Amino acid sequence: MQIISKKPGFLVLLVNTKLPDSGFFLNHPNLNNAPVFAEQMKNIVRMQNCTLPKNCIAGKQSKEMWKCFLAPEIYNSLDSPVFILNSVYDLYQTQCILTEIFVGINNTVHDCSAIPGWFNCTQQMDLCTPEQISVLSSYKDDMLAQMNSSSRWRKQGNGAFLYSCYSHKAMTYPGNWNFITRDNTTMQQAVTRWWLSENESATLHSYLPCTFHPHKPYNCNPTCWPSIIS
Repeated sequence: MQIISKKPGFLVLLVNTKLPDSGFFLNHPNLNNAPVFAEQMKNIVRMQNCTLPKNCIAGKQSKEMWKCFLAPEIYNSLDSPVFILNSVYDLYQTQCILTEIFVGINNTVHDCSAIPGWFNCTQQMDLCTPEQISVLSSYKDDMLAQMNSSSRWRKQGNGAFLYSCYSHKAMTYPGNWNFITRDNTTMQQAVTRWWLSENESATLHSYLPCTFHPHKPYNCNPTCWPSIIS
């Protein structure tokens, strides 16, 4: 997660304003309804003895505090302005949440893209079946529902650029920053407009995604590379 402030002429880490890129990972079971990712995150918090945000853990039972390692929980507790950049068809989440399985002793090791029949789809969109595309779109709906359920989604000064590229951290790859578009606005233009704004309505700075087509070609956004992991 990248965190920056709006001080003129500066990018100062860990101050006032937040711009997370591709980090909105859901606390979501895999396709076998097993909490693989949740167990993985619990293990990380315990192993690293993580210090979790006070605003997030306040009021939580001790067994639930680990959830404050995850973006949806942290998002609910943020007071400073935040702008989310995320694919709603996040490739990492397809590989390492939806199709990840337990391996090893005591469920401490995990294997991404391991659910039978899913490996090809988790590497390239065009290798998915229509049924698999429907599953991915359902996960997209779950992500949007979590965002919409938070009061921070509508909080003045916030915003989001949510796109439908089958990718992870697309902003960091050459060309995407000035090419991926929603509502006739590029990723770069959306962030810049939000950055220069002053506590405006979140609706003015929220760019929502399209849904994959149910049959080939699946890609619904022509500014996304349809067949290449980006």
